[in-house]
Amino acid sequence: MSRIPRSDRFHSFLKVFSATTLLLTLIVLALYFNVAHHEHRRMEDEGQHLIKLESTIVETGFEQVRADLLYLSEQNSLQDYISGNEEVGQDLAAEYVRFAFRRGVYDQIRLLDLAGNEVLRVNYGGGSPLIVPQDQLQKKTGRYYFQRAALLNRGEIFVSQVDLNVEHDLIERPLKPVIRFLTPIYDRDGARQGYLVLNFLIGRLFERLTLAAAHSSGSVIMLNAYGEYLLTEDSTLSWGWLLGNDSSFNKQYSEAWQQIHRRNAGQLMCEGHQFTYLRLSATGKVPVEQESLALAADEVAESNESTSLILLVDLSPQALRRGPDNALRHLIPIYVGAVCIVAVLSGFIANATHHRKQDARKIADSAARLRVLSSQLLTAHEEERRRISRDLHDELGQLVTAINLDIKLALTQTDAGVQRNLMRRAVEATEQLLKCLHEIAERVRPSILDDLGLEATLLNYLAEFSARTQIQVASQLSFHHKRVPVVVGENVFRIVQEALTNAAKHAQTASVVVTVSVENDAIRLFVRDHGVGTTGEQSAGSRLGILGMRERTELLNGEFQWTSAEGQGTTVEVTIPLEANNDLPAVI
Repeated sequence: MSRIPRSDRFHSFLKVFSATTLLLTLIVLALYFNVAHHEHRRMEDEGQHLIKLESTIVETGFEQVRADLLYLSEQNSLQDYISGNEEVGQDLAAEYVRFAFRRGVYDQIRLLDLAGNEVLRVNYGGGSPLIVPQDQLQKKTGRYYFQRAALLNRGEIFVSQVDLNVEHDLIERPLKPVIRFLTPIYDRDGARQGYLVLNFLIGRLFERLTLAAAHSSGSVIMLNAYGEYLLTEDSTLSWGWLLGNDSSFNKQYSEAWQQIHRRNAGQLMCEGHQFTYLRLSATGKVPVEQESLALAADEVAESNESTSLILLVDLSPQALRRGPDNALRHLIPIYVGAVCIVAVLSGFIANATHHRKQDARKIADSAARLRVLSSQLLTAHEEERRRISRDLHDELGQLVTAINLDIKLALTQTDAGVQRNLMRRAVEATEQLLKCLHEIAERVRPSILDDLGLEATLLNYLAEFSARTQIQVASQLSFHHKRVPVVVGENVFRIVQEALTNAAKHAQTASVVVTVSVENDAIRLFVRDHGVGTTGEQSAGSRLGILGMRERTELLNGEFQWTSAEGQGTTVEVTIPLEANNDLPAVI
């Protein structure tokens, strides 16, 4: 029987493992990309949610400042003061001190006359508000916010750019980001008498923005209308245009800035960052409603006034990768475990496929042997019939004819002596006939097998074989289990007979070894010669005798093994189970 090479089993394993692993990989990749897509959408939603939250904080803060400014501009004490009642000046200043202390967000509360001179100022003083002495009041005529305030109508508010507070032409240290809210003030007669200014500490607002973003994946950035940093995670980048360095968003992310400065709101990707942005105005005129943020990407900003602020939420590449990377860290162990399981299952499948192919090849080989055996058996049967017919015709036919003639002739004789001679010859011929019949029967089936059993038959045959062929036989017969089914005994005898016949014809050996052991579970046969042997298994599959031995063994559910190597002799090993043949008659 041909064997399936180990490489075929490995190739079968590779096919199953590769196909299954490919499918598993596609599933894991699909899961990963689905998670990545979901995380991308979640990051987009988080950016929009955070920008809405941050813009609400900014708008609420600015709205409070505008309300405070308009409230203070309509105070009765202020009306009295600017109408010429200077006695209420100290009371008004005291009210500003209390107001600054309670609010805690105004660095300065100032009254300017129409010439830009400070006539009253209260400094917050880091939480200890105080009234600035008259000799320390300053002239603000040249400041841009005063010049712009001159264009306001009653009830209107001017909001300056966000910058750092300057005292006596020097940037105040530590840095103090402020934004100035101005509105004109009028006396009781409706005449403009000056301006009320609130210096809003926008740094407090920045702190609230940073705190609101602390538990999110993104960071908050505030830009002025020119793309310069007012607030960012890296504080060294803020206020670059005032502090003498050129750090700015419009230079660091120039491609993103090209879109942001032309639009009121939107969301974009740039250099791995996801920027969600919204343009705000401290005057209360927000260009884009929060509810329409998602639809504002294609809207061109209606104005690009220098006082507008741009609020951004920056989701860094690390933040964007965090969700997919976490999913990947969970999927990789699952994938590796699944691949290991697939490898084990593929091994089982490959092994099962290997055995199935082996069984199929065994069946195919058995069918091929059966066809050869059937063909040769037919020839052998015909030859046996011709031989028996020849024996019957040549030997038995002549004897029967001689007996017939002697009896007929004796019936025609009247001489008693002649009749006796003829009858004696007929009796002798009859004895010879019986002897020939007995010899023919012995060739077909040895009677000693029925009379004395398998062990005695084998001993008798081995002795006869050794005497006939002059080949020395070393035998070892061990019959511990005496009851052997008849069919098993007959086939074992025929296998021994065929194995020794082959040794005598082909082995050119001087000795053979025959071992037969009958145990409780099986009968085991071992025949080995020390002759020339043969090369390859082809001879084993083509010889009628070997095919016959194999078929006899397999018909009894046994195992047959024939091995031969050139110069090393030939070995026949047979194992026939007794349990599987217990239903057969057991007479041996």
